[in-house]
Amino acid sequence: MLVIAGAMAGQQLLHPMYVWAAAAAGAWLGHIVWFIVGRSIGKKTVWKLSLKYGFSEKITMLNDYIEQNKTKAVIILQYLYGVRVVGAISFGISEIKFSWFTVAQLVNCMVWAMAVGAIGFFLGKTASAFSNSPIYSVWITASIIVLFFIAKKILHLLKNR
Repeated sequence: MLVIAGAMAGQQLLHPMYVWAAAAAGAWLGHIVWFIVGRSIGKKTVWKLSLKYGFSEKITMLNDYIEQNKTKAVIILQYLYGVRVVGAISFGISEIKFSWFTVAQLVNCMVWAMAVGAIGFFLGKTASAFSNSPIYSVWITASIIVLFFIAKKILHLLKNR
C-alpha cells in the first residue's frame, strides 16, 4: 500500500510528506501495540501459542537473535515480510526496555517509510512518462507491484519442487 501511495504522491494526487508521516506513524504504532501485547501476555503464553499454532521455531530463533543483536534485529525485522508482528511480540517478551524499543522503532519506521515510499514515488514518476493521466500511472504502478508478487510466488513454488 505504501508503494501505491508513494506512486500517487509521485502523480501529485497525495502529498509526499503526508504519505511518509502516515506510513511511519502507522508502522510505529503497530510495532508498539504488538510489543505491548507481547509484554502483557508474557513468555509462557507466547510459547504455548507458538507451540499450538506451529511457529515455536520462529519465536525461538527470533528471541535468540534479539537478545544477541537488538539494534540489528530492530532494523532487519522492519524489512522482512511476514515476521514483523512476530518480531514485535518477540521484542515484547524479551528483556529489552520499552523506552529503547519505542525510540529505535520510531527512527527505523521513519527510514522505512521514506525508503519504501520513495520507491513508489519514483515508480509513479516513471509511469507518468507513459501517460499524462495520473490514474493510468497509478494503475501501471499497481500492476507492476502485483506482477512482482506473482513472480515471487512462482519462484517460491518452483524452488520448493
